[in-house]
Amino acid sequence: MSANKNWEIDPANWNYAQEITVSSPFGQPLESSNPLSIFSSRTIGYRQTKVKAEAINAQYREIAVDDFEDYDGICEDNHFRITDSAPDIVTFNYHTGRRSIRINQGDSVEYVTNLDWCPGDCNIKINLDSVSTGTDYSGPKTYVLSASGGEAPYSSSWALHSGYAQIDPAGTPNLIQLKKWPQNSVSFQVQLTDNSGCRIDTLITL
Repeated sequence: MSANKNWEIDPANWNYAQEITVSSPFGQPLESSNPLSIFSSRTIGYRQTKVKAEAINAQYREIAVDDFEDYDGICEDNHFRITDSAPDIVTFNYHTGRRSIRINQGDSVEYVTNLDWCPGDCNIKINLDSVSTGTDYSGPKTYVLSASGGEAPYSSSWALHSGYAQIDPAGTPNLIQLKKWPQNSVSFQVQLTDNSGCRIDTLITL
């Protein structure tokens, strides 16, 4: 308490235990940082009533989950959504929730999202194109990843997270060529940097 009998903060010999760095429009903390600058993050769903995922040593932009439950138009979690097509979300088959995504036999779900946007007006982008189609057990399906926007030339690296695929370097402006069998799913991350130093990390699931 100060001399004029008002409560004032005395920063001497004190340190914050936690700083909230990202919060939702509904008031819940989504990301926090401790005095060592270690982040903790979580996503909230089920009409903003329950925590869906939590991670330590990760920022909010680095975590994602879609359980296909927040597709009723009420307080939806829009942080990470694999599909916005209502017919793909069904209520007659599910596991632990009330909804699931429908994938017909022989089909696959392809999803590309940028996890880390560059600052300023940098607009580099990773494009995914299918150059050949295989049906179940008939052979691999080939995809080519290319770069656009920003300032060429580009440099890239990739890391396979799950599944199996044949990944080979490709010539400019293409980044890599990927072959996977239709009955197998694969998830991998591509890091793309342009000549100006702008960088994005993109997670791709096929």
